[in-house]
Amino acid sequence: MGRPRDREVALRCALNADGLSENGGESYARAVMLELGFATPLLQVPVADPMGEGQPYRLDYLWIPADLDAEKVLGGLAAGTLLAGGVAGCVAGELDGRAKTFDKRLTGDRDARDQLLAERRREARLTYYGLRVARFSFAEARDDAYLGRLLSSYGVPWAPSS
Repeated sequence: MGRPRDREVALRCALNADGLSENGGESYARAVMLELGFATPLLQVPVADPMGEGQPYRLDYLWIPADLDAEKVLGGLAAGTLLAGGVAGCVAGELDGRAKTFDKRLTGDRDARDQLLAERRREARLTYYGLRVARFSFAEARDDAYLGRLLSSYGVPWAPSS
């Protein structure tokens, strides 16, 4: 079984494991968030394009304030039935990777300029709902102090004290 500390770390990892993370970078960033004391985010939350174009977006992370009805927020985002500003106070987190913009296996025939324009359009449409979008890179997620300041400045809630 190993030392007691090793068991505690393994148990904490198992309790926080979530297969919804799309890659190791997202899992690493979430682990840092939890270690810093932030509330556990929802992962890969679907958001309908308010213009009704294309596939729904997915948020890497989402925090919903305790004073909002989470079920109503999630349903409204998925269905696209919320009015402009309908989820004010919610914070989305996005881990920016270079592959989404520059890796031809992921971008298909679209060049980096098209990818960047599509990402700007996506973010504008997310902010339509009133979401604040905290964007960070993997390098920034590896800097605990920076990630903590960034998430705090966006109003990401802290985990309840036990």
